Amino acid sequence: MASSTAITLLILALTFSVSIALDGSRCAIGVDDAGRDGAVGLLQQNVQKAAAGRALLQSQAAKAQDVELHKHEASKKGSIKRMHRQNTTEVWNQIEGAVEISNLQDQINQATDSVDIQNLQKQMDDLQKQFPSWEEVKGQFSDSWSSLEDAVSLDNIQKQLDEAKKTGNSTLQELQKQYDSLSASIDLGSIQDQATSTWEDLQSKGVPLPNLTSVEGWVNNAADTIGDAAGNAADAVGSAVNSAGDALGGAVNSIGNVFNSWR
Repeated sequence: MASSTAITLLILALTFSVSIALDGSRCAIGVDDAGRDGAVGLLQQNVQKAAAGRALLQSQAAKAQDVELHKHEASKKGSIKRMHRQNTTEVWNQIEGAVEISNLQDQINQATDSVDIQNLQKQMDDLQKQFPSWEEVKGQFSDSWSSLEDAVSLDNIQKQLDEAKKTGNSTLQELQKQYDSLSASIDLGSIQDQATSTWEDLQSKGVPLPNLTSVEGWVNNAADTIGDAAGNAADAVGSAVNSAGDALGGAVNSIGNVFNSWR
């Protein structure tokens, strides 16, 4: 888009220049004293054309830069939205892990059979390796922990329900009842979005939570790419304006030389 705009502006400038130069040449050739007044008038018209051409190019350049700026802002907003969606996946994964570990801990505390305790402890140990900061996560979301537990339960039931629909599992009806009951009072998407916003806000304040490094790296790379593209577009338009200005300036100088030759 930027290169096309630059080429258009440059062609327009050259067209003006060629037109003006040709008219100036016609005026300079074969003009006697009687026709000089008419030639001077024509040259003055060409000067006005050059000024109008320069103003037109500046206007079009400004519009082109506005378009590039708008595209840049739109791309930036799109990147932020994609970042938030990616963060939601990462954040929810952390919250699910913390909820599962917390539930296993409760089950271990209530269990009486040593075999069950060993099995539960192994599951908990494996999850703690994946989510070493689960206690910090639970602590930071303690005020909404109960609703998060319900939301995780709904999410798990939804996954089981989807799988049961694919396989025709006999638990399909029971899972559907559980899902309908929970979903009537839980807006899973809203809770996930709120959890992500809270997480991002806490991290911006320096609260120690797991860094979403992969997402941050992706966003930084995307921002750099967008910034480079916008900078290149602005440079291309600026170069076109400079070239156009030089071309029109040359045309005006040629007209000035014709005036000087008649003095």
